[in-house]
Amino acid sequence: MLKNSLQMSALTELEIRQAAPQAFAATPKPGVSQKYSFLPTSRIIEDMDRLGWKVCQAKSNRSRTSATKEFGNHVVKFFHPEVFMKDQEGNVEAYINIVVMNNHMGTGSFKFEMGIFRLVCENGLIIKDKDFGGFNMRHSGYSFDQLQETLNR
Repeated sequence: MLKNSLQMSALTELEIRQAAPQAFAATPKPGVSQKYSFLPTSRIIEDMDRLGWKVCQAKSNRSRTSATKEFGNHVVKFFHPEVFMKDQEGNVEAYINIVVMNNHMGTGSFKFEMGIFRLVCENGLIIKDKDFGGFNMRHSGYSFDQLQETLNR
């Protein structure tokens, strides 16, 4: 059982960039629809930080093409130092995480999943031990206030 010594540590921007460079793409993949509204994951990282959520893990898929290497699927996992579960003795047992999945290829929205996650495979596969829900956010019409309101709900 985990005791009060359970600590989550925030990654630096450099560590995030090394683990998931796609999160810092400056543009979407060339050729996406004109209807696609580009919103870099780095903006979500900044906004989550403003709300007290820190990045504790970042990962991107192995890239087979230059497009996926620059713009492909990536996952960023957040924790909040004040949002955790305690065991029966009152010790911090686990931190609640928000996992954000995205890409910059024009193929979908941001996916947010909230719960307690654990790594189950060396290839980075994670599963949700406890599910606290999830939601999608469209790239178009995004605002910090919308993110804050959705997380509060």
